[in-house]
Amino acid sequence: MRMRAAAGVGFGIALVMFSLAPAGPGEPGATPAGVKEIALPGAPLDGVSLDYLAADRARHRVWVPAGGTGSIVVIDTGTGTTRRLGGFAVAEVERNGRKRIVGPSSATVGDGFVYIGDRADASVCAVNAKTLKKAGCTTLSSMPDGLAYVASRKEVWVTAPRERAILVLDVSRPSAPRPSGRIALEGDPEGYAVDDPGGHFYTNYEDQDRTVRISLSSRSITAIWNPECGEDGPRGLALGDGGRYLVVACPDHLDSLAASSDGRI
Repeated sequence: MRMRAAAGVGFGIALVMFSLAPAGPGEPGATPAGVKEIALPGAPLDGVSLDYLAADRARHRVWVPAGGTGSIVVIDTGTGTTRRLGGFAVAEVERNGRKRIVGPSSATVGDGFVYIGDRADASVCAVNAKTLKKAGCTTLSSMPDGLAYVASRKEVWVTAPRERAILVLDVSRPSAPRPSGRIALEGDPEGYAVDDPGGHFYTNYEDQDRTVRISLSSRSITAIWNPECGEDGPRGLALGDGGRYLVVACPDHLDSLAASSDGRI
């Protein structure tokens, strides 16, 4: 589990919204037009700890779980305006001799609802993606890290490094997530990628320098690969070329694995 502290700007957090506009003529490497910093309301000067943001492309919104503020900040990507959704749990925890306030830290967009993982009370809550009203919540057996919506199965898969497991939630009733399974792992899961058409879920063993492929249907591990990230282990994951390649983010480089075959670099 990696907790990332974002630096504060003014009385909030700098969130950079990147457009896809290329640099203009004669401006190699120029900052893309449309880059904008947006302060997160309620954030302290030293920033907040957060992990996974979620993009709701259909509604042009970015959901930012703002950690110890006990809130979610929803950003309208068209106007840059923000709306703060409060009422989420916070708690003080100690890690590596350092105390910090934790709260909501991950999000994933589902069918009409966005699911929020909260480290403070080990909960996952559904929030209506249109009205922004909180609906049902469920309490997990362990603190959630990453959340991934799996549309074909109407499930949310949760990485739980403290439990060395993937916790599966049934969201066939989108407003009422409920536990429906647990996949035991042999390492600490970090990062995720979902190949829904191909039927695969990917995560890393951060403590073992391994990348794992799991079948969405059988919930069993079907491959374990070595991305060669080194002793600090692999971090994030992203799929490319329709699931043919799996890009693994290492601390100092990227590896591309042959996900559709034998996982070689």
